[in-house]
Amino acid sequence: MKRFNERWIQTGLVIIMVLVPGLLYLPGVMGKIPFPGETSQFSDLLISHYPYSLILKESLLNFQALPLWSSLIYSGAPLAGNPLAGLFYLPGWLAMLFPLPAGISLALMAHVFFGTWGFYRLLRESGVELLGAVAGGLTFGLLPKLAAHYGAGHVTLIYAVCWTPWLFLISKKDSHGWKSGIIAGMLFLADPRWSIYAGIIWISYDIAYRQGVNLSQRLIYWSKTLLSAVLVSAPLLLPLVEFSLRSTRTLMTGSDILANSLPVELLMGVLIPGSGGNPEWVLYAGGVGICLILVQFADTEFRKRNLFWSVWFIGGIVISLVAGFFPGLWIEKIPLISMLRVPARWLFVSGIALAFLTGSILDQIQEYQRSQRSLRNILAGVILFAGLMVAGLLFMSELSNLMLVWGLGVLFASACIMLLGILLDRMKSASWLMLGILVLDLGLINQKFVDFRDPGQIYTNQAGWDEVLNQDQGSYRTYSPSYSVPQNLAAENDWELADGVDPPQLAVYKDFMDTGTGISADLYSVSIPPFKTGNPQQDNRGLSPDLNYLSLLNVKYIISAFELDLNNLDRLSVESGIYVYQNLQYFPRAWVELGETTPEIDNLSEIEFETAKVIQHRPNLVAVRASGPGRLVLSEIHYPGWFASIDGEPAHIEPAYRILRSVQLEEGEQDIVFKYNPVSVYIGLAMAAGLWLNGLLTVLRKLV
Repeated sequence: MKRFNERWIQTGLVIIMVLVPGLLYLPGVMGKIPFPGETSQFSDLLISHYPYSLILKESLLNFQALPLWSSLIYSGAPLAGNPLAGLFYLPGWLAMLFPLPAGISLALMAHVFFGTWGFYRLLRESGVELLGAVAGGLTFGLLPKLAAHYGAGHVTLIYAVCWTPWLFLISKKDSHGWKSGIIAGMLFLADPRWSIYAGIIWISYDIAYRQGVNLSQRLIYWSKTLLSAVLVSAPLLLPLVEFSLRSTRTLMTGSDILANSLPVELLMGVLIPGSGGNPEWVLYAGGVGICLILVQFADTEFRKRNLFWSVWFIGGIVISLVAGFFPGLWIEKIPLISMLRVPARWLFVSGIALAFLTGSILDQIQEYQRSQRSLRNILAGVILFAGLMVAGLLFMSELSNLMLVWGLGVLFASACIMLLGILLDRMKSASWLMLGILVLDLGLINQKFVDFRDPGQIYTNQAGWDEVLNQDQGSYRTYSPSYSVPQNLAAENDWELADGVDPPQLAVYKDFMDTGTGISADLYSVSIPPFKTGNPQQDNRGLSPDLNYLSLLNVKYIISAFELDLNNLDRLSVESGIYVYQNLQYFPRAWVELGETTPEIDNLSEIEFETAKVIQHRPNLVAVRASGPGRLVLSEIHYPGWFASIDGEPAHIEPAYRILRSVQLEEGEQDIVFKYNPVSVYIGLAMAAGLWLNGLLTVLRKLV
């Protein structure tokens, strides 16, 4: 009976451990929108992940099709190769089963549950007892860096990070590499960027923990893991490579890659909660974690058993500081380095190491009695340091910096509890108290990094321009030099934008829009147009777009936070500082050029054309009815994977004006259909299907 009760107590404790980190996400699940802080205007959850989830959900419900192409931003762009779209990451589809964007927070909560449980399982598999494993799992699930990236809206990154403990766990049991590869493939589908970080630490983990394996066996194991990962991730991997070779990622310089390195002056953020205003720089470890890491120096055996994770705890921080030590002029020459564009994300590696060290050391501290004197000395030193610092702050009345007092106070309390536990031979009870402090510390600090807002409080200054767009039932695009038409509103209302915010961009479109927007982006930017200081309402003031270029993109309306003085622009309204203009020379979505010569963009007024009728526009397909002879130009971006037919017969697509699609028409009325059937996607799906089918057959053979 006693054993039965203990089992239920342990099960209940594990369930509580898994559920506690999810409390942070509850307001989001209830419909509020997370932002990185009270003064922040933007969240990637609203800018990218919500619009793409909405597009995917509506496409599946209304057309029973995957939207491999999207017309939302950039005058059309491939979704199949966009890792932020999550088309092939099925666990992310959980969000679409519920109202959006609340469903995204629910999917994030589920992933944090999954990652917390995985970390607990990893620690248990590593020989850590219940209390330590729970502490490590909670440290992972409550990582302030996870909370900060939730506030910033980095949805896919959190998905991928939560797969990481499972990669280590499965590899401990996987002697062939296939299962590890499946986990790695799922991690890649969640967010390819994190796969590079995770891959590096996983290889070092395999070397450190699989001793006695010769080089040839290890290479075979890694090759099988890589092959399995490639097959699982192929539906995204192949179109991503295809897209990346044509994207602005190739334009990145060393300065771009190192732009978000951790500033050296923020190193105290390990102990003092704070980020310097940037969620990428959050690295708070908590007083309990820091105290436990210091304790391991009391014993050689402690240090040996925790050497791997101690090295990565420090190594992640050091690599995050890389911009302060290298000029960056040669960084862009390293293969795949653009995937590591934000060095500060190595702090996630430090956070993972911290979680393991917290659980492992809290467990080990109860085993070594011979080190009590050393432990007492170290703990006394920590208490003296933290106590004097807190006393000094109180004496100087520096309570305005509550975070400074909090961080040092938690460290002081943790060391006191541990020292009392040793002196009174009550280390077990002390460990439970430290677990409580850990949850209180990290749980409360996480609230600092997320500011929840009611949807009605966001983007309230539409000033009537939304009515103008909704009343116009024609095919047109909108352009804003000041991000005055947020992407989430565009997705909700089926507005199509020539501008946009999304890191994957076609280089040819960026070059075209450099002239079209009048804003040359010499360096890599995540938006078109670029915003030099990150203030869209001010950065491009005084710069005027080229209407010839925008007209070719079917831009009928320009909505700006500042006045534009151009010919052929009719100002419709100005309210609350938002100017609404109509472009009087805009081109239709499709037209037939009647002349025999190809006109220049600067002389569009000389083009003789007739408007063609778009009769169908649904995911991956555009159907047009037009009369020839002449060149039919569709104001949609030209990209590999688009195929055309005229009256059912294949037709050759040629680029028009460098970026648009066109076909030559014979005389008479004809039906032209453009279909997006990217070969890379279908090859990738076939590769993944082959792996999953083989796995299913293997399971069935074992059952039979």
